[in-house]
Amino acid sequence: MGDGDQVPVISASEIAEYSYCAVSWHFERNGRSASSPSIERGNQKHAEVGRTLTEVERERQVFWLLTIVGYGLLALALIILLWGLT
Repeated sequence: MGDGDQVPVISASEIAEYSYCAVSWHFERNGRSASSPSIERGNQKHAEVGRTLTEVERERQVFWLLTIVGYGLLALALIILLWGLT
């Protein structure tokens, strides 16, 4: 490398932006306009994925709640059954 060469610096926040959307990061990094039909479609797709992830997380929480309730009811049934046998 010569004296005039600069090593590109990438910050931690840029890494986070890249991991969220590499295309958006690339556009911002190269000074391109962030408003075009394809960017708008990308924004809509990101919003759709975000809604899906929120729904999946909610369903996961419900699954674990129902699992815990199910095990609790199973334990209660066993206690009642064993109490009735004595």
